[in-house]
Amino acid sequence: MPPQAKYCKDPLNAGVTGTVVITTSHSSVHVWDSGLVQADLYSCKDFNEADIVDFMVGMFNLRDYNYQVINRTPEFSAAW
Repeated sequence: MPPQAKYCKDPLNAGVTGTVVITTSHSSVHVWDSGLVQADLYSCKDFNEADIVDFMVGMFNLRDYNYQVINRTPEFSAAW
C-alpha cells in the first residue's frame, strides 16, 4: 500500500499521523505540533532496534526519548 498521512487541526490534538504497510509489516508515526513524536514499527523480520532509534533521533531531532521493544512471537520470527 502507498504511504498514508493525515493532518489533524483539532486545537488540542493538532499534528500529522502517517502509516505505511509493507507486506506483513507496518509502521506508524504521530507527530504533534507541540513536538511530541510517537512511532510504532512492526516487522516479522529481525532488525537492529539501535538502528531504528538512531534513525528516529536524527530524523526528528529528538532530545529526549524512550523506546520499548516487544518480541511478540520469537518462535514465529525465527522461521523467517
